[in-house]
Amino acid sequence: MNLLYDISAVEIGQHFYWTLGGFQMHGQVLINSWIVLGLVIAFALVTTSELKPVPEGGQNLAEFVVEYIRDIAKTQIGEDYKTWTPFIGTLFLFIFVSNWSGALIPWKVLELPNGELGAPTNDINTTGALALLLQENPQLIDSTSSANTVQVKEWIQQSVTPKEGQSGHDDDYGYGLLNVKELLERANA
Repeated sequence: MNLLYDISAVEIGQHFYWTLGGFQMHGQVLINSWIVLGLVIAFALVTTSELKPVPEGGQNLAEFVVEYIRDIAKTQIGEDYKTWTPFIGTLFLFIFVSNWSGALIPWKVLELPNGELGAPTNDINTTGALALLLQENPQLIDSTSSANTVQVKEWIQQSVTPKEGQSGHDDDYGYGLLNVKELLERANA
């Protein structure tokens, strides 16, 4: 039982960073997100490669998932549900597969130079971003506007307080402490 506990434990404060084009990215979250997206895409491709009028095997499961998400959207949103179903479905599948990947995949077996892999939703960067963006500013769902991304980034940068003695980005603490109250006030202004 100790081996199972050791494999599922998560380190706090250790991160694996990539630098790309002058930007520093949280590498382990990106790796895990890509794995989850790969699983979702592979499932979609395998189960819908040979569609039949009377579904069999994986096509049954794929149709069940699509109908389940569509029904949730319809009961929660009402008549306007068709425009929201792809967005809600994408969020639902990403969060669902992320959570289950954290429970079923022994991420600790894969070693990184710093930090460790884990479910993307195990990281505050992922869950906080999803929650804040949709809770306080639902109009940001308009994916046709890149101005929304720039605006959110500005709000976050203006709401950060650097750690005492910190100048610029720190590998352990990022850019500093995020003042969530200030961030939400900026989003609601």
